[in-house]
Amino acid sequence: MYTVQDVMSNKVVTIAADARVREAMRRMASEDVAALIVTLENNDYGIITQRDVVGKVVAAGLDPTHTRVGDVCTAPVVTITPEISLREASARMMDLKVRRLPVCDDANQLIGMVSETDIFMAVEERGWGPDVLGESKLRAIGTLARIRRMTIAEVMSKPVAMIEPDAKVSEALARMAQRGISSILVLPQAGTSVYGIVTKRDIIGKVVAQNRKPDELRVAEIMSAPIYTIAPHVTLPQCAARMVEMGVRRLTVTQGDKPIGIVSDTDLFRAVEGRRVSPLDRLQPPALAPIRHITKSHVHTAADVMGREAVYIGDDATVGDALALMEAQDVLSLLVKPSGDGALGIVTQRDIISKVVALERDPDQMRVREITSSPIISVAPETSINECSRLMIERNIRRLPVEEGGEIIGVVRDTDIFQAVEERGWEAETSNPLSVVSSQQPAVGAARKRKAAKRVTNKGAANKPAKSARKAAAKKSVKRKPKR
Repeated sequence: MYTVQDVMSNKVVTIAADARVREAMRRMASEDVAALIVTLENNDYGIITQRDVVGKVVAAGLDPTHTRVGDVCTAPVVTITPEISLREASARMMDLKVRRLPVCDDANQLIGMVSETDIFMAVEERGWGPDVLGESKLRAIGTLARIRRMTIAEVMSKPVAMIEPDAKVSEALARMAQRGISSILVLPQAGTSVYGIVTKRDIIGKVVAQNRKPDELRVAEIMSAPIYTIAPHVTLPQCAARMVEMGVRRLTVTQGDKPIGIVSDTDLFRAVEGRRVSPLDRLQPPALAPIRHITKSHVHTAADVMGREAVYIGDDATVGDALALMEAQDVLSLLVKPSGDGALGIVTQRDIISKVVALERDPDQMRVREITSSPIISVAPETSINECSRLMIERNIRRLPVEEGGEIIGVVRDTDIFQAVEERGWEAETSNPLSVVSSQQPAVGAARKRKAAKRVTNKGAANKPAKSARKAAAKKSVKRKPKR
């Protein structure tokens, strides 16, 4: 029979209760651990984890420089002895709803730490079945353990595509389309060492939404600089928490000062789903979703670019069920049907990254309603893609359900607009074609088109995250490439 002593980690990092949370964060990063043991009076112990920092400090708007570790840690913590069986240890974790337990000897001295990941890895390596640990525990810790021990290096996109800052935006579009990617790094301008980045969101917000022509713009005019960076050894939950803290959807992976990859929220989402993308797959453009209602050589409305009909799920389904459905249908969002008289909602890959992975929560123990954004913001089929792009940027969302006659007939994603620009070009209009009355149009027809163009159904601002002072403060603490 295997015991806790067989699988526990001997590395235990401690911190004083009166230390500041900022110091705890630095200690976690330098020691590459997800939790610190807090030394208390009377030979008791507490514990502070990355999840505590995200949930009790960052999310609560507290200043980690002034917040004491003892004020946010879990204390006193339950400990375990090294001779206890893994079955008993896993049962105790489940009962206590914790993910790790400090290991103490008979004198109550710390000698190690055992986590559900340690137990899960033992199960994988030694082939122990459900009869040893219990099927429910195996199922509960499987997904979490897998993503907690995965690092950015395992999921990042590489090699990194780069472009010169004085290249045309249309050239950047062509290169992104050729590689099947949604961002491209911009090389430093002469005399500097600062990299920039152009993303599909830059195209949506700074080209399409502003009715500009990519042939007349230089990459340097729309890029974001300097870039946000992250190290390749960081784990997926740590990366997800960093993205949420900074309010970004991708980070440049660097080794020293050299970019070696890009990691996006989609990369994290695929890892959670359990998908594996090979480097060869990354070099091939992905299969494009069917685009319906193509009526013009140059597209202008939601109906021209919207994807297939939306996929629905009930709000009482588990997040694990939602993940399985997303993978089966190859979609990154689901419309959520309320179990009662509530409004229709939406759950997206971003919700799963920020509300599940970043907080290290178990997708099989959560209901979809817990992470749903509701009510939704929808648009009419006649809404111009300029207006769709403007709404996406203004509301900080990536998709808009298309509603006609009280029914959702499709979904416009930023990717749909981006692909339409890549495939068919973007013919910037001198004015909004739906808001101008043609001299040859009857007045009634013109009024109908004006009404359709304005029929953007704003059923609530649930999709629009509030910008707060703590988010701005968080961004200041992020590692960025310095200007020189």
